[in-house]
Amino acid sequence: MAFDSHKDGELASPHQSQTTLFFVFWTAAVLSDRFVRQVNESWLSMAWVVLGLWFLFRPRSTYRFAAFSIAHLTWYASNYLDGSMIHWTIAAIVHLIYILSFVAHVFRTRQLPKLNSDLRPSLLPLGRWTFFVAVFAAGFAKLNRGFLDPDLSCASVIYAYQRTVPGFGFLLPDAAWGHTFAIWLTVVCELAAPVLLIFSRTRKFGAALALGFFFLVGINPINKLYEFAGLFVALSMWFTPPAAIHNYLRTTNRFLRTIKFEHFGSPRSSIYIRRSSQTAIALLLVLLVFADEAPYLRWRHYTCRIIWVAGMVGAVCPIVISWLRAPSTRDSLQSFVPRDRWILVVPLLFIANETTPYLGLKHSPTMTMAGNLNITSEHSNHIIVQDVPNFGFGREVKIVSSSDKRLRRGRYMVSLAFFDYLSNNPETDIRFIIDGEEEHLPRAGDDPRVQAGSSLLPELMHLGVHRISTGPRRCNHRMPHPKKSRNQ
Repeated sequence: MAFDSHKDGELASPHQSQTTLFFVFWTAAVLSDRFVRQVNESWLSMAWVVLGLWFLFRPRSTYRFAAFSIAHLTWYASNYLDGSMIHWTIAAIVHLIYILSFVAHVFRTRQLPKLNSDLRPSLLPLGRWTFFVAVFAAGFAKLNRGFLDPDLSCASVIYAYQRTVPGFGFLLPDAAWGHTFAIWLTVVCELAAPVLLIFSRTRKFGAALALGFFFLVGINPINKLYEFAGLFVALSMWFTPPAAIHNYLRTTNRFLRTIKFEHFGSPRSSIYIRRSSQTAIALLLVLLVFADEAPYLRWRHYTCRIIWVAGMVGAVCPIVISWLRAPSTRDSLQSFVPRDRWILVVPLLFIANETTPYLGLKHSPTMTMAGNLNITSEHSNHIIVQDVPNFGFGREVKIVSSSDKRLRRGRYMVSLAFFDYLSNNPETDIRFIIDGEEEHLPRAGDDPRVQAGSSLLPELMHLGVHRISTGPRRCNHRMPHPKKSRNQ
């Protein structure tokens, strides 16, 4: 392919091929988020979309991806307080890692990196850490009684939606064992795949398990899940042996030469491919800008789903097949240690973010989405984390009555967010239950706990008013209409 070749038509080195393919897959996955949403919502949104497409013209360029990363991080930070999706956070983590690796390279060598492969010694281990933490945390959160119950589980709902896709109604049974199988397949894939990918001898099985699972996630019609799954397909490229990717690209070049060109490495053919890809990217930008209204978003969504299936079948599957056919390669656990070790602080912060739900601070964004997890300082439906430590800030507050309409009766808040909210609304007359005792504050601002002042932490963690049930936790998504799940 043009983006993977030198100017003289020779294929890049295996490490350069692996790095370039990751960045192409990654940028395409991040851009798919804007492809199904309005691009013109803000100038920052438009900026990182344009810079992402600009990077695809030269996907080995360091300064283009750095500009794309900075624009996306700025957009993410400006929108974070209004709510953030988990795949936005994953993308922000990877972009932050890239910027830190870029800066570390400059300080260490006193020169700018010429190619993205120059940053590979740091990007590869940190990319592996990001994949491992995210996927394992998602699987661990699903080890709860709600998710393992076919009548409550989000996996059961997603399975029912998959049956609405033409053809799948015949393949997937509507029996109870089919829903149970979907539940345990999800748990096994999300817990086993990251562990299998750590060790070189089991990495092939881990890759096949992970990529197969995320392919099924991406084609599900319940939501735009390919935005989420695409990021992990790209991150899995860091576990793939460079030789497998190199052989795949070499086969692709040979195929293109057979069907289109006599000499693929000739200047004419190289220019033809480069200009064709640039034209396609330019047309994509025009489509994003001028077809940015609601009626077009549905068609853009269908386009993304088609591209997802075609990309997985045409690009990812041949790589996996090439890998499975190749002899096993060994690498030590040192491959998880970046050249600039101080950047490990980013995955460590990611780990800390994923542990907070088990400290009584279930918040967003975390990898607990679609997991039926219901855990507070007073009760837990997790089968492993039964007793949640009470540090004071995570105590459960139940609202009995309030003069503030946003603090409705029967709703819950953690104490950290509760008193922080009242500090910004001191005139509130409220009655609540905390530590099993009912309290009444005629004027919230007179209470010493409220007078302590507010902080940004509850807002940064999106700790607001929510519903908590000590009973079974149902999935937030509803089952599809019965008529849609019938076999056609």
